[in-house]
Amino acid sequence: MSGSEISNVEGNEATMTPVQDGRPGFAHEVEERIKNTHEDRSPISTSTSKKHSISKPSKATAISTNAVSHDLSYDNRLPYRQGSPLLPVLPVITSREQVPKALSKHSAHVHEFRSILATHKVITHELEAVHRFNTGTSIGKATLTLCVQSDVSCSEQWERAIHALRIYILEQALALAVEIIDRRIFKGLLTLPILSYDPINSFLQRRKHGIIKALDASGEEWTSLEFFYRGTGPTRQDCKVTVLIGVPEPNRRVWWEVMLPILMEKVGGRAEVEICWRRAVKF
Repeated sequence: MSGSEISNVEGNEATMTPVQDGRPGFAHEVEERIKNTHEDRSPISTSTSKKHSISKPSKATAISTNAVSHDLSYDNRLPYRQGSPLLPVLPVITSREQVPKALSKHSAHVHEFRSILATHKVITHELEAVHRFNTGTSIGKATLTLCVQSDVSCSEQWERAIHALRIYILEQALALAVEIIDRRIFKGLLTLPILSYDPINSFLQRRKHGIIKALDASGEEWTSLEFFYRGTGPTRQDCKVTVLIGVPEPNRRVWWEVMLPILMEKVGGRAEVEICWRRAVKF
């Protein structure tokens, strides 16, 4: 999830067994999980995980080079935000400056993008080429993104549409990522406090120490731990209890393939766990 938003890995998969954080060897066990994860501390490689890969192009649209195959990697870590290639973890900044005229709203390319989305029956509330990036990142070719504000109700169509859009983008030699996001959370998830008298609060406070211990044992840098109700809104009933963890490098494999399953075990299905981007604070 995220205002920001968001299992085993196919291929080089690590076996995930429950962690008991009361044992003296807990930190060692977390570290072993990390070591057993392929390229554990590297950025996510979307070509090695079913969770982060896209199906191969059909024969009619296939482009045979390895480079193109890599560019077709698919990011589906979050149910209400998908894209290709790997997207920056939310929250992100949106900038409409320095967007090429060839990608203006009335350009031939944008007309073709709309046609592709219509063919794949993707609800499109807004479509534009913008820069999407985390604070501190310079805008450029790497941040230029075709951002489609859609509806999660048609998310089953998103993957094929993104695949088709990327094929067209590569054929046209455009520097452009693709992101489809539920329009309700384009500017962030609804975030509401968990009040002290809320029954879930005592559960979260009991789990807090174990969560911190797991985060510290990972050896990775993290910047914040908070508890909220978060969701697509517009009311508390539309939100879920969420453990929100801020990290400065959220696209590292260890967060999604090792730590996320461990932290989900900690809350035992009573809360969501969301990894989001947070700048490291230096004093």
